[in-house]
Amino acid sequence: MLTTLGIVKHVNAKNVAILDQSPHPLAKAKAKEALKDCKMIEGDAEDLPFPTDYADRFVSAGRKKLAGRVVGWLVDGGKCNNWILVPTDGG
Repeated sequence: MLTTLGIVKHVNAKNVAILDQSPHPLAKAKAKEALKDCKMIEGDAEDLPFPTDYADRFVSAGRKKLAGRVVGWLVDGGKCNNWILVPTDGG
């Protein structure tokens, strides 16, 4: 959540998705005023339905086996920071 708080200082929160497999961290994030407009997703990162060329940034504490999917979600020249998807219109 600390990384996301930093991201929304530079990117409109409406263009940030927060993912966790557990509802507890998402509830904590929803309680933060700065994150209230972020899209909250409960689930597994490997099952995210993002289309090809969806994002220009991805930040995560992620798993190596997810890397191939992430590359597909990023626009040409997109950045993967160890590891939050920022839609291309959110920059």
